Amino acid sequence: MSEQQLINSLRQDIPVNQITAALAAPLQVPDALSEQIRQYREERRIAEYLVIPRSSVEGVETPDEATLRSFYEEHQDTFMAPEYRRVSYIHLSPDDVRDSVGISEERLREEYEARRKELSVPEERQVEQGLFDSREEAQAAYEDIRNGGDFTEVIEDTSGEAPIELGFVRQGDLPESLAENVFSLEEGGVTEPLESSFGWHVIRVNEIQEGEEPSFEAAREQIRNELVEYEAVEATVSLANELDDLLASGAPLEEAAQEMNLELQTIEAIDSEGRNREGQQIEGLPDREHFLSETFSLSEGQESLLIETSEGDSYFVLQVDAVEEPAPALSRRFVPRCENSGSVNNARRKPMKPLKTFSLAQKTVRVSQPLPRRKT
Repeated sequence: MSEQQLINSLRQDIPVNQITAALAAPLQVPDALSEQIRQYREERRIAEYLVIPRSSVEGVETPDEATLRSFYEEHQDTFMAPEYRRVSYIHLSPDDVRDSVGISEERLREEYEARRKELSVPEERQVEQGLFDSREEAQAAYEDIRNGGDFTEVIEDTSGEAPIELGFVRQGDLPESLAENVFSLEEGGVTEPLESSFGWHVIRVNEIQEGEEPSFEAAREQIRNELVEYEAVEATVSLANELDDLLASGAPLEEAAQEMNLELQTIEAIDSEGRNREGQQIEGLPDREHFLSETFSLSEGQESLLIETSEGDSYFVLQVDAVEEPAPALSRRFVPRCENSGSVNNARRKPMKPLKTFSLAQKTVRVSQPLPRRKT
């Protein structure tokens, strides 16, 4: 970070800190309001409740077929099968073209040369400093250190503060007025007094971690993977543009898939929650929520636009082939629900045996006055 960048950052941070400090400051709440809040929060009530377990109801017969049928007819809305739709769609994804992307050796070497600096790990130095208000103080400390004085003791004696640990820094992390001098020192070296907008610095280099430039062989696989990913995304975008143009010219979805050698996938039945007729979630839908929303916003026979997924690297287009409206459905998977409901209804008609036990909860605590409610 340069000196000017640091100054600009501080200019932004100081007003924000002043505002947040003012908002976070403690406030004096009027006694009347705090007392009402205390009463509201501390209010306690005495309550009694009775639990009637289902196991206490005896002699309930399992409903027969006629009873089930009657109950079903009376509550058909409870046992409606959802609306299903038959959908055909094309999904374009980098995953489908990644294996076909080839990167030549020449391209890999060109990319390595272009990104050699980016791939390199820069040198880092662990430094600490003494900070002074004047050049004279800094110069006196520097002379003492050069004459054999202990860096830490000299800095404490001359500045009144312990040395400031800056940790490991790169050359670009320091102000320009300090960076060149610090990175020209040997390990253990101390700079002469250097000036910045913060004052006068005397800096010691405690440790040096040499920079590293990876060889082509070491960086080859990383570069190849990144280029393959880039080319796969570019190929997907190109396919999407071609498919979009073909559909815009009036080609049906199936014909477009055949012409471009793309897979046309079909879902025989899907409901608005993405389940099939067995109630199982259908996996592998592109951008699931968007896909379902689009599927149930179109009419039968309608085709969607080519849609970019929320991830931004794949596309899909779908067509609603058929719509199966919600309808009453009586099948074996609804029978347990009917039986349970029918048993409860039968139980309502039978007298309950006296309960042997019941649950009673009671707390004898003082009830304070509740907080007054405003009438609306």
